[in-house]
Amino acid sequence: PSKELASREDTLIKLQQQLEKLEALLQDKDDADARAVLLGLNQNSSRHSRSKIVRFSENEVEVDNLDNSQMLQLHQRIMDDQDQNLDRLSESLGRQREIGLTINDELESQVDMLDDTEHLVDRTGNRLSIASRQLAKVVKRTKGCGSWTTILILVVILVVVYKA
Repeated sequence: PSKELASREDTLIKLQQQLEKLEALLQDKDDADARAVLLGLNQNSSRHSRSKIVRFSENEVEVDNLDNSQMLQLHQRIMDDQDQNLDRLSESLGRQREIGLTINDELESQVDMLDDTEHLVDRTGNRLSIASRQLAKVVKRTKGCGSWTTILILVVILVVVYKA
């Protein structure tokens, strides 16, 4: 896996740095600063405080003592990781775009359904108002004749009862 490979590359770079420091220590047996740096002791020496450290994928890599090939390898790995991150970002943006298009299509269909429903409600409202006006006319007509109709029905009943 790429994470394991990156971790192993970090370890290899650190080991190469330690090897260089060890060789420097072997050449100059009394150099206390080289011994402290090799052991990782934190001294306030000017050389150690000015060393450049690059934080890369959870590991810090000291870049002061890297030769050109190691620096090139480190930069290549950084660029590869950035390319992978950009690829993942591109895929994520593509998925977001697809989701956005799907939401847009759904919203358009919902708007169409709302327009159809509004049209049907308007038609039903118009029909209801027409029916209300017709009912009001019928009520007006029957109100005046209602009492005459009742009287006529009672007279018919009296005639039928009287003949019987």
